[in-house]
Amino acid sequence: MVYKRDACPECGACSFMGTASTMQVMAEALGIALPGSALIPTHIHALKEMAHQAGQRATKLAKEELKPSDIMTVKTFENAIMVHAAIAGSSNSLLHLPAIAHELDIQIPPKLFDEIHRKIPFLLNIRPSGFWPGEYFWYAGGVPAIMEEIRKFLHLDVLTITGKTLGENLEELKQNGFYERCRKNLPALGVKASGIIKPVGSPIKTQGAIAILKGNLAPEGAVVKHAVSHRN
Repeated sequence: MVYKRDACPECGACSFMGTASTMQVMAEALGIALPGSALIPTHIHALKEMAHQAGQRATKLAKEELKPSDIMTVKTFENAIMVHAAIAGSSNSLLHLPAIAHELDIQIPPKLFDEIHRKIPFLLNIRPSGFWPGEYFWYAGGVPAIMEEIRKFLHLDVLTITGKTLGENLEELKQNGFYERCRKNLPALGVKASGIIKPVGSPIKTQGAIAILKGNLAPEGAVVKHAVSHRN
């Protein structure tokens, strides 16, 4: 237990951007999880508050009849892949996102991942592709902060689980002090938000971490992910 505690400390999933963490981020990026909910550290009171808000929202959704198919569209999946590129998300997402899309009769070809990753910069300095542990992501502003950095690329008009658009959610977070609440934890850690989520103007890499390669060894394509050790 001591080894586990020290190796995987106090995060709402893995202490790095593995599959579990990535899919939490993808749920929020797809608009089917509440804004700011992905990867809240387990010892932060905000997790309990978010769970309460999620329960309240679930009961309202039943009355509103807002369905997953109303939220998850082609543009929504494009948004999620853009976020995936910016965070250097798990390569397993190339299985999970198309599988989710398939249930909605939406086709997400590997080519789309490649095209988006080539235009979206890699910004998140979190293990294993970056330096800091996973819980620092939320302290820096989480998924909304990543979305703000790549805002100009996103489809801001897509509907989300809140009943509002993505653009409206992002504006509301700025107005209600979300980022200030997240970042109050950073001074004690001795790191700035900009060291965790790099500005889009000075990314870790100018392209995302995933590429789809084809050749004689993989005529139908193969997924390649690069790793970067980056502290500052």
